[in-house]
Amino acid sequence: MRLFFLLLLGLISYKISAQTTPDAIVGDWITSEQNATIRVFKNHDKYYGKLLWYAPFNEKDEGRKIDPSENSKFLNKMVMKDFVFDKSEWNSGEINDLYKGKNYKAFSEIKQ
Repeated sequence: MRLFFLLLLGLISYKISAQTTPDAIVGDWITSEQNATIRVFKNHDKYYGKLLWYAPFNEKDEGRKIDPSENSKFLNKMVMKDFVFDKSEWNSGEINDLYKGKNYKAFSEIKQ
């Protein structure tokens, strides 16, 4: 859970816009921990994100639910889905925490 909350903070901190527009979130984002890259894209009126790159998990990672030998199976997996732009934030979405195998409701905004 912490990883993907940090992901959202990373999304916010790496792309600043003078004025928040619906498509301001579209693009490639690096997490604040610099251990993953997420590509955010728009499909109809909703925003989604897929995992482009991440630092492989290893045996020392606490709380992991995956076998390190399965690291590559997460590339191009959807990690953000169904986000809708509303005024100054993207909300009503869900984040898939691949690290712990859980989904969380979430929102994101860009700090100016």
